[in-house]
Amino acid sequence: MRKLLLLLLIFGFLISCNTKASTKDSKDSSATLSVSKDNTSSLIKEKSEKIAKKSDKKVNKKSEKTFMWKVEGGKSVVYLLGSIHAAKPSLYPLNEKITKAYEESKNLVVEVDIEENKFAVQMKVMQLGMYNNKTLKDVLPKDVYSNLTKRAQEIGLTILAISKMKPWLASLSLVMFKMKELGYDPEHGIDLFFLKKAKKEKKNIIELETAIFQLEMLSSFSEKLNILNIKLMLEDWDKMGAELAKMFAQWKIGETQAMSDLTTKYVKKYPEFKGYNKKLLTDRNIDMTKKVDGMLKGKKTSYFVIVGGGHLIGKSGIIELLRKKGYKVVQQ
Repeated sequence: MRKLLLLLLIFGFLISCNTKASTKDSKDSSATLSVSKDNTSSLIKEKSEKIAKKSDKKVNKKSEKTFMWKVEGGKSVVYLLGSIHAAKPSLYPLNEKITKAYEESKNLVVEVDIEENKFAVQMKVMQLGMYNNKTLKDVLPKDVYSNLTKRAQEIGLTILAISKMKPWLASLSLVMFKMKELGYDPEHGIDLFFLKKAKKEKKNIIELETAIFQLEMLSSFSEKLNILNIKLMLEDWDKMGAELAKMFAQWKIGETQAMSDLTTKYVKKYPEFKGYNKKLLTDRNIDMTKKVDGMLKGKKTSYFVIVGGGHLIGKSGIIELLRKKGYKVVQQ
């Protein structure tokens, strides 16, 4: 589960396109999607809400730090905000430091403009994430397939809706539907919030990557690794509400350690995740840092940069990479 929650911190577009792809396939299969209202899911949701309320109390007692950094030392000023791409309405209003930094910046920079080219992205999801001549039942171990079917039904997602999906898309789709059941919606994601605001205000918007690039990366990992991801997701399924509540609690107070742990949790136990992390995080961090470096060295202006929180933190994160280049990077 934690490997999949990590994707919440590093990809901007996949939440909405995954749930839409699942819904489309469900319609094609004449399947009905509905949110489960059983006692188990209600208890999980109630537990996560209690954790969230406790965290809100901590926010008032902790320091005023946010999950945003100011970068200086070039011609321009850059604010780096770590995003979580799906959230509850209660996340808003955001800390005034964040909204003020956005207002002072002439450019909004995002991983991907998830409001653009939606149809092309959804078509690419179908192309890269669906089987033509086999199903999940053909590739998953029997016990894993049985557990997957059970969990899908719990959240109102019939097996017909995901049967033709490849493991990487199926696992992400389950996580996204589960998140929505728990109240976390991409419509309230931080990057989408600022994208809509920037477009309304006609602010200049810059993309660091493209949705097609991100999709091709997600689909490039071996089937064996993606099946392992499903197994780990199912093992931690009932912990998801608590994990999400903890992640948002720490985001609110600018606490980075837990998110940093999230990026490295499975590497020691499963060496195959070393290459996974390198491709998803390390390599992309280097590329994003080069682009931010170019902004800082370019003509004098200001940038409000939103990337998944997982890209900013840790020894190979954008913050440390910028510091190594000599920039002053201060948490706000």
